[in-house]
Amino acid sequence: MAGLNKFQKELVVSKLNLWARWCPDAGVGYPRSAAGFSTFISGSRRDSAIELIDSEAQQVDRCVAALPDEEKTVIKIIYLGTPDATKEQLARKLNMSPSKFYRRRDSALTMIYAKMFPVVLEA
Repeated sequence: MAGLNKFQKELVVSKLNLWARWCPDAGVGYPRSAAGFSTFISGSRRDSAIELIDSEAQQVDRCVAALPDEEKTVIKIIYLGTPDATKEQLARKLNMSPSKFYRRRDSALTMIYAKMFPVVLEA
């Protein structure tokens, strides 16, 4: 599987950031609606906007759940772990070299992108 271009990588990272805000407690249970987003959404479309956020976050959650263990662990520690830690500190925490950590992260981003945006081949 080829690597992602900059746009594709940024798209997946933005989806993961949304997912991280949606499930800040990392597995203790997910909120019915996106925590913190209600203050940013106003008007009659608020409920449908929150449902859209929930739907996207749930899709990302399914993609993360389907990752191989090492990739899943790296994604969870990046997005649900200590926000002030550097990638090198996170790699040490997982007993990985920084290069292996970055390879696992990039592999996970590519797998998530492939699941979220499958290529449809025309006949």
